[in-house]
Amino acid sequence: MEFASFILNFTQAFAIISVLTLTFSFFFKSKMKLLYLIYYLIVLVMINYFVITQKDFIFENFPNQAYGMLILLFLSYIVFFRSLYLFISAKKSEKDIVN
Repeated sequence: MEFASFILNFTQAFAIISVLTLTFSFFFKSKMKLLYLIYYLIVLVMINYFVITQKDFIFENFPNQAYGMLILLFLSYIVFFRSLYLFISAKKSEKDIVN
């Protein structure tokens, strides 16, 4: 039961963050890349928190899904660092154009 309530709270937090990101993307169109970069960071932290706090339960009861969660975590790192690289390179090219 504890795991089910944790999943429910985790899903609610993810839904709220996703809706806020979508809402803010309408209001801050000029900062959309930065907004999604922050969103990817929050999702990465949430998935890390989920894996760290529930790893024993997941590996005992759902071993196949546990490996899927680790793959999802790895893909989240790739998406975040790719987004960070693209954001920094875009800012750098804007800076070079101005100078």
